[in-house]
Amino acid sequence: MKILGFYDGHNSAAALIEDGKVKFAVEEERLSRIKYHDGRKFEHGLPYRCVGEVLRRTGTKPEEIDIVALGFEPTRTLLKRVMKDIFKEREINWLLPLPIGWPVPILYQRYRLSNVRRVLRKYNLHKKRLVRVNHHVAHAASAYYNGNKKEATIITLDGKGDELAGLVMVVENGEFKTLSAVSMYDSPGHFYSTVTEGLGFRHNRHEGKITGLAGYGNWNNDAYKAFKEILKATNLNFRYSLSRKIFQLPYPLIAPFKKYWQVMKKEINDVDKLSREQIAAAVQKQLEDSVTSFVKAAVNKTGFSDVVTAGGVFANVKLNHHILEMKEVDSFFVYPAMGDGGIAVGAALYCYGQELLKKGKVLKPFEIDRVYYGPEYTEEEIGKALERHKLKYRQSDDIEQEVAQLIKDKKVVGRFDGRLEYGPRALGNRSILVTPVDKSINDSLNKRLQRTEFMPFAPVTLEEDASATYKDYNEGSYPARFMTITFNVSKGVRERIPAVVHIDGTARPQTINRKQNDSYYKILKIFKDISGLSSFVNTSFNMHEEPIVCTPDDAIRSFKTDCIDVLAIGNYLVGA
Repeated sequence: MKILGFYDGHNSAAALIEDGKVKFAVEEERLSRIKYHDGRKFEHGLPYRCVGEVLRRTGTKPEEIDIVALGFEPTRTLLKRVMKDIFKEREINWLLPLPIGWPVPILYQRYRLSNVRRVLRKYNLHKKRLVRVNHHVAHAASAYYNGNKKEATIITLDGKGDELAGLVMVVENGEFKTLSAVSMYDSPGHFYSTVTEGLGFRHNRHEGKITGLAGYGNWNNDAYKAFKEILKATNLNFRYSLSRKIFQLPYPLIAPFKKYWQVMKKEINDVDKLSREQIAAAVQKQLEDSVTSFVKAAVNKTGFSDVVTAGGVFANVKLNHHILEMKEVDSFFVYPAMGDGGIAVGAALYCYGQELLKKGKVLKPFEIDRVYYGPEYTEEEIGKALERHKLKYRQSDDIEQEVAQLIKDKKVVGRFDGRLEYGPRALGNRSILVTPVDKSINDSLNKRLQRTEFMPFAPVTLEEDASATYKDYNEGSYPARFMTITFNVSKGVRERIPAVVHIDGTARPQTINRKQNDSYYKILKIFKDISGLSSFVNTSFNMHEEPIVCTPDDAIRSFKTDCIDVLAIGNYLVGA
């Protein structure tokens, strides 16, 4: 059975699932070159490209698709939940716009469905059976099926999606059961995004900068005292007080972050005396406190100490570290495409699981060792691109040996090879690689990439050396494959790889073995042989505010901006 998963919203994406296995998946942004491409926005345009790329790259004909799984909820059930939420809480700021606001969910979902049909019609898929899956149920399916734990506590948390900011679920005999639902009005994601916006960054884009900035501040201050009252974990839920103080339409909620921040500032004593580092540390601490309390309640409710997660809140690698350290948690996993781009895979997997149930079968969770689900390019295609751009290049007889030596020689190498990664992390195939021995590389490389980052660059580390490099690595070895969690770096190692160690002594590694990515593993293995180090810098191959490079032309254009010294593209070297 072939199922096309499709998500039309923030970070639009498409995926092909065949008999429960991911054959291909790609986010629209990698193809359109519009960061976090949102197919609902007129200025971004409908996400045609990702669907076409899935069909073309897999050689799939329209008639071969059995079902199209969409990552948003049917109108009737969504409207029912919106109304129930409003009347249950009886908040005046939610009730006032109700007379004019109640039709909005109906009109909005119809608008989305109409646009989706336009995309599908382009590929003769518009008459296919459409199955709509709730935003957070799709997140939950991506976490559960890829989490490799039959009995697991499933938790999703993000800004919002289909009226919800999160779910706690379990799976019983193949059926997903909801134990708790977090309203979009009580979103911990919106809490964090409010501070992101208030400190001069962009919500839904720069939250990671706040995570990095937090390491430079002391959280024990007046901002933290205020944040403890603004966002609270209440057993299996949250309560975000600001949503009860500001007038807003019931759906679709466009969170008024600037207004939230103005109210939030008034609740912080002497806020102007606090540095942004202190405020960042405080919001990070309260997110950790509230979410870990929520996780504890969820685990106590389900009785399952293996926790699997998805949703944008779990892009916060420091939070993930704290969850892993909880005594109530035996294992922790976050789906590598934890943001909304991962909904395409999640919706398709959920749909396939439900189809199996109809036949009396159950789709069991499984383990993944890679998320290289996107397009790859032949040597011929790469060669033509190099000729087209009139670059001087040469073919290498031993590309892994040469790249390892270049990294040791302190060259900044852009690596483009194999299939594109799915999700927000570059995992070696579209990465910039640098020696980890020079702490100053953070400043010089960020300047070349036009980035304003506060988190140090992440390392890639040989899997066989990871337990000696990172404390508590064994408990978090699964998420470490995908650069989704931090660890404390062993003291004896910190001074040897300073470029990848944060001010707080942690690092966010990707671990690699031969099975995951043979060529990438060889580079690091050779680098260890010639340098004695089993890690080097791995940062995403892109300029600031651009998506990770996808095509040979993208990589070449980046090379021309002087963001790297050498381009290793396929078996070709440019600049070496």
